[in-house]
Amino acid sequence: MNSFQQFLTSKKEFAKPIEFNKTYLAKEELEAVLDCLLEDRITSETIREKFEKLFCETLNFKKGIALNSKTSAYHLAFKSLMQENSTVWLLNLTSESALDAVRYLGLSAKLIEIDKNSYFPSLEHLCKIIKEEMKENDIFVADYIYGAFYPFPFEMFLEKNISIIEDITGILGFQINNIENKENSTSIGVYSHIQICGLYENDIITTGKGAILLTQSNRIYKEINEICYGNQRNIEKLAYDYKLEDFQSAMGIHQLNKIGSLVSRRKKIGQRYLEAIQNTENEVYFKNKLLDNYHRFPIVFHKNLEEVMRYFKSLKIEVKTIPLPLHRYLKYSNSEFPNSERLYKKSLCIPLYPMLSSSNVERIIISIKNII
Repeated sequence: MNSFQQFLTSKKEFAKPIEFNKTYLAKEELEAVLDCLLEDRITSETIREKFEKLFCETLNFKKGIALNSKTSAYHLAFKSLMQENSTVWLLNLTSESALDAVRYLGLSAKLIEIDKNSYFPSLEHLCKIIKEEMKENDIFVADYIYGAFYPFPFEMFLEKNISIIEDITGILGFQINNIENKENSTSIGVYSHIQICGLYENDIITTGKGAILLTQSNRIYKEINEICYGNQRNIEKLAYDYKLEDFQSAMGIHQLNKIGSLVSRRKKIGQRYLEAIQNTENEVYFKNKLLDNYHRFPIVFHKNLEEVMRYFKSLKIEVKTIPLPLHRYLKYSNSEFPNSERLYKKSLCIPLYPMLSSSNVERIIISIKNII
């Protein structure tokens, strides 16, 4: 045991494990869920409709449909936008929920590799793919990987009549704390046909599990509502039992009421991590300190990853690998996606969530700085 580890174990505050994620559920959320259950409103749909309305009002969207999973949201989104010859274009690090939905519908999927030292393809490379490979009626999923902001060339997609689905899970609440960056902040949801936001336990707000599908289009909203179980279901069409439960929506309402503070705290912790990592051999690929939201915080370590994992385990700090890149699900050659592979094999996500205490943030920072 080195001197640093001896120092940690000698301090009482370092004795407790730091969980990778811990959802903040206040007394209000628990009471709201209990009220919903006691008043027998589990399937009334009134609480879900209230949540949908509040979500749109709080974050400046037009129409919203709360659903039971992110996969359900992608399934309905692709179904509403797909044409006979549509290909779906996905960033290689995007959510596996999108790939699952593509395969449910039997659509063709094409993956876009990230650039070196980035969570995204270079803008030049993406523009080249749009011009030379994408065709009219294709669908592109614009995902803000790990909560990093990226200037997607939305106008280029629209000029070529390519439908856009924007995954705002990692960037949720972006507008609230970026008022001064109006040009960037107002672009969220403006150009895309559909926006999807995950509501899982490690997302920015949570309903336990679920997602919300958002759109500015009355046509898309009506079409999707008609093929979901609920009051507005069209009985002449095949429908899907995808709606979010009322007791989950009750939790979401209270999460929304504090989204500003949740996002602010997340950004503050992320920026502290950035400052700490600057003087180490390790790397992070967040490019914009003001605009990034830090949904996850992967660090590329220049050491054997198993050794690094054992190191954090010895200090009782839970870390995780990044989600599996999509090319691995499709069994494509790893050599075709070298940058994604390097990120997957060399990086770990450290804890980052609003409930993380300042002392534990400092403990994680000290741990990173003392990796030898």
